Amino acid sequence: MVDEKPEGRKYSILGIVFAILSLVVLPIVFGPLAVIFGTVAVLKDDTKLGITAIVLGVVLAVISTLIGMFFLTA
Repeated sequence: MVDEKPEGRKYSILGIVFAILSLVVLPIVFGPLAVIFGTVAVLKDDTKLGITAIVLGVVLAVISTLIGMFFLTA
């Protein structure tokens, strides 16, 4: 039996990469991109990794924004 990858796998991987990038660079850009690509992945039947990309996109973008605000005001 061959384990076939869902059609949306490439979108979920891109979503996770964008989520990680949102922690380091431009969270206002890469966070929403992670959510968008995660949503596309869920719609294309890659539910587990798609939801992971969505959650990571939101959480890491918020964390990055809070860290940036802390260091810019301190």
